[in-house]
Amino acid sequence: MLNVPAMKSLLVLGVQYPPESFLLRRYRALAARGFKVTLIAGYAPTTHPPAYEGVLWKRDVMSSSVPHWMVVGYCIQALWIACLHPIRVGRFVGHVLMRPFSWDLRGFLAHMRLFLCKEDIIHIEWLSLMECFTSLKYCIDARLVVSCRGTQFVNGRDAQENNASFISTLKRPAGIHAVCENFARTAREIREKKNSDVTTIYSGVPDPHKMPIISNVLSFCIVGRLTAIKDHELGLQALKIVRDLGYDCTLDLVGDGTDMARLRYAAMDLNIQNAVRFHGALNSSKTMEHIASSGCLILTSIHEGVANVVLEAMALGVAVISTDCGGMNEVIVSGYNGLLVPRHSAQAIADAMMHMIQNPLHAKSMAYHGRLTFLRRFTIEKSTRSWIEFYQGVIKNVA
Repeated sequence: MLNVPAMKSLLVLGVQYPPESFLLRRYRALAARGFKVTLIAGYAPTTHPPAYEGVLWKRDVMSSSVPHWMVVGYCIQALWIACLHPIRVGRFVGHVLMRPFSWDLRGFLAHMRLFLCKEDIIHIEWLSLMECFTSLKYCIDARLVVSCRGTQFVNGRDAQENNASFISTLKRPAGIHAVCENFARTAREIREKKNSDVTTIYSGVPDPHKMPIISNVLSFCIVGRLTAIKDHELGLQALKIVRDLGYDCTLDLVGDGTDMARLRYAAMDLNIQNAVRFHGALNSSKTMEHIASSGCLILTSIHEGVANVVLEAMALGVAVISTDCGGMNEVIVSGYNGLLVPRHSAQAIADAMMHMIQNPLHAKSMAYHGRLTFLRRFTIEKSTRSWIEFYQGVIKNVA
């Protein structure tokens, strides 16, 4: 019987410092279960980054913030690696020279450092970064997995049939993690392999261990980066419709981004500036306080995998209205644990808001069932078990 080694260590590429909270929760959970988790991160501080409860950091040589004296040190390290692995380094250099574009020194050194990788799994968190690491198979013995969060799918599924680079990128890793089953189906079609190569793992969010008392059903909340893909202006337009019907409801908008100024002007143009509070970017605990004190969370996104903020609202027992995008219909059963509405429709969101206001008992019922959904499917413990099974499965399949 084949002796399959167990996964004990993980190297993560493609994260920034500090990492997004949903990523850091996963790394901490894996480290707490005895796995060695190391992150190579861009924009880390010059001094040695702190260890996050067992999660180790290494500095990304591709980051422009790396000082020149460190790059010189990496060059010396690269020469030493070439002496240790001359054949593999030769193959790697040959592959680099055959590429249709030239690398800069930092990109070359970033790969060279991976010759020293001892981890069982290398995980690239964003599919788009696979193009930066096409030569990994010449550098490492570790199994390579990548997360598919839908960014490439957003750029046009119809165009993907003729996008050889995208298809090649998606076929390369030993395993694919998809944030929702909607993206997983597309990845399976492209990879043309058995379904076990692509695994859907939903995010896990913390359990606040308490249910908020919803005291104001006229208070709504939107949380997220203020960018075009989130379509927050739709929420402002919906608020205008509801207020014009005589309901004195308000909207708290938590987040920062390139659309901040435009959204402020939009609120003034709609004459609802006194009913909208822009809070900017807040830390996790403050954000959760705003969600918990609202009567309903609204997600207006055009494209999404599974929005963590929706899972966090469910964990708090807060009712949810969401556009039907990405994998949100895998989480929300409309009328049972939230309301799903079409994308791009302010009127549909306004109708859902009116339903929450006029039917408070149904709103509370959906909030209650939303929390039950969280406890059954989206806890950190369940997500961590799924990640461990996924990594172990990749090792078993490659072995």
